Amino acid sequence: MNHPINHIKELTEKESRVILGCLSGTSLDGFDMGLFKISGSGTNTFFECIKTSTVPYDTEIRALLNKLAFKQQNDLKAISQLNTRLGFWYASQIQSFLKSVPGFPKPDIIGSHGQTIFHAPDTDGKFHGTLQLGDGDIIASETGIPVISDFRMKEIAAGGEGAPLSPFADYILFRSDDESRVILNIGGISNGTVLPKSCNFSEIIFADFGPGNTLMDTYARKLKLPHGYDKDGAFASQGNEDIESAKLYLKSYKHKTISSGPEDYLLDDALDFIKKRNPSISEHDMMATFSAITVESIVSSIKALDLDDRTTIYVCGGGASNAHLMEILRERSDYPVKTTGELGVDPDFRETLLFAILANEWLAGTGFPRRNKSGIRLGKLSLP
Repeated sequence: MNHPINHIKELTEKESRVILGCLSGTSLDGFDMGLFKISGSGTNTFFECIKTSTVPYDTEIRALLNKLAFKQQNDLKAISQLNTRLGFWYASQIQSFLKSVPGFPKPDIIGSHGQTIFHAPDTDGKFHGTLQLGDGDIIASETGIPVISDFRMKEIAAGGEGAPLSPFADYILFRSDDESRVILNIGGISNGTVLPKSCNFSEIIFADFGPGNTLMDTYARKLKLPHGYDKDGAFASQGNEDIESAKLYLKSYKHKTISSGPEDYLLDDALDFIKKRNPSISEHDMMATFSAITVESIVSSIKALDLDDRTTIYVCGGGASNAHLMEILRERSDYPVKTTGELGVDPDFRETLLFAILANEWLAGTGFPRRNKSGIRLGKLSLP
C-alpha cells in the first residue's frame, strides 16, 4: 500500500534532503523563505544555502495583523479566518518562490513557523500558551509537500515555554571548541543563546533579553516613517537618548518567565512612562531612547551571565542591519560584537535556516533533551 507515511520514512533514510524553512517574524513585515540542502543531523549537520527571499505582506494582511496581533482582547472569528488566509497566502508565496529556483527539485519537506500573534508564558509554570497562524495542513495540501509546523507547542508539551526555539539549532550550527559564543537575535524581541566553549546541549543558556525592535518598529509605524521602520537607525541617530529613562523603564519591567513577546512591551505604555519623566522629549529623542532600551537590555542581560573573557557576540535578525543600533551596542558591550555572517550564516535568514534545521532533525535526528526527557522532535507533521 502506497501510504504517504512511507514517503516520510524514505526521507529519513536519504543521504541529504532539500528543505524549505520559512517564517514571519513579530515585526509583522513579511514572509521569509530559505531553501537549503541539508545532510547529516545533530552536530554533524552540513548545509548549503540554495536561495533565500523575503516577501512583504500585502496591505490587507498587514492591516489585519496590526489589528489582531499581541492584543489581550480579540476577535476570535477574525483570528480563525486569518489562520486560513495566511495558510493559503504562504502556500502561494512558496510556490512562486520555488518556480524561481530552476534546476532544483521540489523540497522534500517544509519547516514552517507561521506568524505569532500571541505568546503567553504562565508565571505559575503550568499552562503556557502560544499561537501561530498560517495553517500547516493548508500549506501541505496546496503545495503537495509535507510540512512540519507548530514547533512551539511541542516545546511546551516537553516542559518548556514554547520559546526561545533558536537554541536547538544554534547548538548544531554554532557550537565551538575555540571560543564561547552568544548568538544574539535582535528581532521583535531580542534573545540569546549562550554556547560555552566545547559545551554539550545541557550546558547552553538561553533567554529573551528584552524588546528588540518592537518599540522602535511600532513607534516608526506610529510616525508613518518610510519602510514602516527606522531604516539603518537614521531617525534615531538624529536624536539624543534619555538613558536614565531607558534604564528606569527596564527596571520597572519585572519579567518572571524565560520568554516574552511584543505584547509585553506595548508602545503606549512605554511612551507614557518616558513622557512622564521627560514631557518635552522630541520624536527623534524618543526613537533614540527606544534604541537605548534595546541595547541596555541586551548589555545588562549578558553582563549578568558573567561569561568568560573569550566570548564573542554574533548578531542576527533585523537589528543586525540597524547601523545606529549596532554602533551603540559595540560601544557598550563588554565583548566583541560581530554578525553571524562571519560564521557563514546570513544574519537576515538565520531563522529560515533554524526551521529547516528543526525539520531535518524531525526527520533524521535523534531529538533533543528537554526537561528530563530525551528524543524530543519539535513540530507536527502535515501530509499533502
